[in-house]
Amino acid sequence: MQEEIRQKNELSKKRAEEESRRKAEEEEQRQREAEERRKREEEAKKKLEDELQKRREEERIKRQEEKILQQAKEEGNRTAAQQKIEEYLHRAKEFIVTKSYEGAITEVLKVSLLDPENAEARHIEQLIQDEKDSQFRTQLQEARRIPHQVYLDTYNRLLQLAWKEGTPTPDAQILIESLRHSLQVTQDEHSSLEPAVKSESYAGALRTAWQDGTLSPEEVTHLEILRGELVISADEHLASEQKIRRELGY
Repeated sequence: MQEEIRQKNELSKKRAEEESRRKAEEEEQRQREAEERRKREEEAKKKLEDELQKRREEERIKRQEEKILQQAKEEGNRTAAQQKIEEYLHRAKEFIVTKSYEGAITEVLKVSLLDPENAEARHIEQLIQDEKDSQFRTQLQEARRIPHQVYLDTYNRLLQLAWKEGTPTPDAQILIESLRHSLQVTQDEHSSLEPAVKSESYAGALRTAWQDGTLSPEEVTHLEILRGELVISADEHLASEQKIRRELGY
């Protein structure tokens, strides 16, 4: 009887130990699975963070490149305008040396269109006025009465220069508006001139890009940006490109 009881106790003890071991193994398995899930989640989180960081860095580099490009464009516009002013002033001085005052005042007027407050241009104009008698000053005033079409043609050339590399800079836009008023060009006249100027500017960029018979990736990107800034439709782009390629023999 006692032996039977002892055997039952040992069996119960053995079952309890096996149950305890089973539970321990199950707990260990759950912990391993939990650890694996945690590692996978951390890896996924790190991958997402790395991807976000990569995108932020790419955006930062892109913004920096766009800023550098815009600064270069603005500097190029200012440099081009200043070079023209210096050229006009040099020619005005040459005309004064040869006493060709009408030619000199024409060059001064060109400077005034680009820089109405240019001190050197005003000084040259004063020299011209001081050199001539009252009869010449009367002729000078008559020369200032330029036909309106001449003003329009001058304004159109200035628009072409401003839109040559895409959207004019804020400084250039202010200067254009100032010149529009100075030249007595109406808003309606401006609106009628601008679309053609944009089309001509884009056609010029296309012609330059196709000179070697092919477009590089950089030229394709530049043209896409220019199309957006100049509001050139896909149809207009295609028509201009086909025409230019025929002209160039490609």
